[in-house]
Amino acid sequence: FVGYYDIIKHPMDYKTINSRVKKNEYMSVLDFESDWMLIFSNARRYNVEDSIVYQDACLLEEMIQPHMQRLKVLNSLHSGEKQSPEVGNGLSPASLLQAPSHSA
Repeated sequence: FVGYYDIIKHPMDYKTINSRVKKNEYMSVLDFESDWMLIFSNARRYNVEDSIVYQDACLLEEMIQPHMQRLKVLNSLHSGEKQSPEVGNGLSPASLLQAPSHSA
């Protein structure tokens, strides 16, 4: 990608997020969300508005927002406990990274 690192000063990618989740490196849901938002903003900054990458970044950001909101709400319910992105009801950063199951 010609000039990518000249334009994008703080790169982020799915592989890095996945690794951080597996290593339990996220101390808060906001940190997890911040990395996702960085992916989307980098995609929009580097690519032209009518490109598929730019459009996909917008769509994915829109799709992930309800899940991030739910994680934040659930995390706030547990605010009296030790801060952790792993919250009740099986919803965690790791659960957002799992592929959806498809039933036939």
